[in-house]
Amino acid sequence: MFSFAKRESGADAPNKELQKLKRQDLLELLLEQMREGDQLEATIAGLNAQITALTDLTDYLKQNLSEKDALVDQLQRRLDLKDKIIAQLLAQGRKLPAELAEMEELLAVEQSAIETYISENYAAAQTTAPRHSTPPSTGGDA
Repeated sequence: MFSFAKRESGADAPNKELQKLKRQDLLELLLEQMREGDQLEATIAGLNAQITALTDLTDYLKQNLSEKDALVDQLQRRLDLKDKIIAQLLAQGRKLPAELAEMEELLAVEQSAIETYISENYAAAQTTAPRHSTPPSTGGDA
């Protein structure tokens, strides 16, 4: 609306131009500057609200990130423990075939000992036991 272009050299040129304006023009210029000031204040208030919202969001995200980090650490410890248990189980599993073979050998030795004992005792029982020509009767056939 109004131009404050320098027509004269020096710092007094805008002041001289303002002095030439009528009161009505000065009031209009003042109103326009007040509107611009109000718009700038509203813009600043909006930007401040955005800054506050972003700060709150940042704090919220930091808190959630800290909680997630704590959960990740806890899960990592549990996973490490499970890995250790799995390694122990695998080590035990590798020993099982050898232990099974030992047990099978022991079982075979025990079965052989049992068979020897039975056969020796059965043979001894046969030689020392009296022989009957007829089986003893049950008493029901007379």
